[in-house]
Amino acid sequence: MRSIDNYIDAANQYNWWDWGTILSNLEDLIEGKSIVIDAPYQRDTGEKSDALILTATNNLIYEGAIFGPPFIVTKLKRIFFLWVPPKIRLQRLIEKDLGRRSFNEILARFLITEYSETSYYINLFNWAEEKIIFIDGLSGMPCNKPKISGHNFIPLRINISKNI
Repeated sequence: MRSIDNYIDAANQYNWWDWGTILSNLEDLIEGKSIVIDAPYQRDTGEKSDALILTATNNLIYEGAIFGPPFIVTKLKRIFFLWVPPKIRLQRLIEKDLGRRSFNEILARFLITEYSETSYYINLFNWAEEKIIFIDGLSGMPCNKPKISGHNFIPLRINISKNI
């Protein structure tokens, strides 16, 4: 409610994560150590659960829509980028959440997520395109890099003059 700039900063999910801790956890797993994630978020319920203990394995899969800054992305060997068009993502979100959230809350969450992820993907493609294998999320087959615009989802103020 302070300003559009405050809203944009708060809505940017990239700012929500402690990337130093994530890198430390990834390095511990690579070294064969276990890690504890306190109160992980459960996508199916929208709630946080009890602590989760992760033990190291020979292959580490790091999943997420936002992988972090270049100092983390450079450590990744391969990125499988699963692309589903925004229209389908919104439709799936409505189907999943309509029983536990209002339609307006679903739309607000969708806009925040689209803003954050779209802004991040533009950077990710610049940092690591040679590591990325693009996958069509509907067919499961490899595809071309999706066309992403960073200006589709963030609400902007429009000053309307009465003289127009």
